[in-house]
Amino acid sequence: MGMGMMMPGFLAGAFAGAGARTGTTCPMCHHDLPADARFCPYCGYQMMIINKCPACGAELPPDARFCPQCGARADQAASMVSCPHCGAQNLPNAVYCNACGEKLK
Repeated sequence: MGMGMMMPGFLAGAFAGAGARTGTTCPMCHHDLPADARFCPYCGYQMMIINKCPACGAELPPDARFCPQCGARADQAASMVSCPHCGAQNLPNAVYCNACGEKLK
């Protein structure tokens, strides 16, 4: 009887990883994430790079005026890009829409 009660737990553990695939790891909290994750569900880190520093290429927050890595001025004088699918406003150098995920250009 004891072994019969333990078997469902063993089988559940054996098949738990069969359908789950991880695509990447969060750079902030190091949890495994699905390949299509835009945000980390554990710490909220945005996995998509929205804005890069023109001098060093570091990731910049959307409202940054200066790069936190090299101190260079983040030029954001260009106009926002409107998504043709949902109409959301995106940063000038965005490739994908932050609202719906569709390709902008």
